[in-house]
Parts: sequence; structure tokens; C-alpha cells
Amino acid sequence: MASSLDASGPVASAATPRGRDRPSEALPGPGSLGASAEDPHGLDLPGARADALLGLAADNLALGRISAARRLAVRAAQADRRWRATVRGGWVGAEIELADGNPEAAVAPARLAYETAVARHARRHIVKSSIVLGVALLAAGQEGARELVLAAAADAEKYELDSLNWVAARVAADVDPDRAEEYRFRSQQVLHAVLRHTDPCVMRIAQESPWVPVGPG
Repeated sequence: MASSLDASGPVASAATPRGRDRPSEALPGPGSLGASAEDPHGLDLPGARADALLGLAADNLALGRISAARRLAVRAAQADRRWRATVRGGWVGAEIELADGNPEAAVAPARLAYETAVARHARRHIVKSSIVLGVALLAAGQEGARELVLAAAADAEKYELDSLNWVAARVAADVDPDRAEEYRFRSQQVLHAVLRHTDPCVMRIAQESPWVPVGPG
């Protein structure tokens, strides 16, 4: 199950763009970003700063630098405490705990992300948060994972959220063994459709990534 979602797995990469070859913790301070009117959804400069910090946290996590990822996640939470940053910070926080071998500790940030997304009626955030919480619950041996993941897979399909659809189907195959082959086939189908529309560089990265499935399994 851990292979479906961990440090640099599909859930992290679906939300966080990759940047420099050697991620670091260096980022301009809040004062260098300039002034802007605050947006309730965090689509402004402080929100962008939080996104960048979370992106760096995910990059460091992918390199196994868990302590650095934790520090960056804390800085992101300090940079922006609005709903969108809270949800995304919950995703990264859960992945940090999963990568560090603490599945029980992953449940709280994952649940915060899910509950915040639901309260805001943010469809895409709800789908991804359901996947993250479902994986955390499953890894921690707690109940509720199956319902969350299957609902996420159904909604990703219904609303054509393809970048999440293939991930949800992959995880659904783990929680619903009776339909595992069907879910894996659908995951491959959607993933290949997404990759067909990417540029050659992204295609090459996807083909070389150990996290992107290339076969029927």
C-alpha cells in the first residue's frame, strides 16, 4: 500500500511542481514579495509563498531529507493559514509522517486537510484529500479507508479529474481486491491519456520515474 502514496509518489507530484535539481530551503522572505490585497482563498503572494515552500518540502521529501521537509512545511504553515494552504499543508504533512514510518501521526494532518476541503466545498481538494486520508487510515490500520478512496475514485471519474483519476484508481485497487484488475486497467488508461498531452520532457521524466506505473500491475 505504501507504494501507492509516499514521499515522491503520485499524490505528491500531482500537486507540487518540480523545480531545481537540488532542492534547498532558500526562499525570499515575506518582505521581498511585495504588498498585495489578501485573497480569502490564498491566491495571492503569501499563498504563492506557501505553495513554493510546500513544493520545496515535497522535493526534499523525495530526496529522503525528512527533517528539511518538516522545517519547510512548518514555514509554509506560518506563511499562510487560510483554507487552501491548510489543505495542501495537510497533504504534505501526512506524506512526511508516512515517509518517516509514522502512519498513525499521518492521520491527523490528512483528516484536517479533508475536513477543511469539505467545509469549503472544494471538489478537487476533497477528492485528493480523500485519497490522502484513505491511505493514512489504511497504513495506520484504522477504519474508513475503503469508503473514502472508492468515493474519491468515483468523483474523479465523474468530474474528469484525470490527474487524480489514475491515482485514485491505483489506490482503489488496493482497497477493493474484487475489482483490483478493473481499477488498475483504468488507472493505466487514464495515465496514458494524460501523458499523451504532455511535452517530451515531462514524458521522459514520467517514463524514468519509479513512481509512475508502466505495466499492467
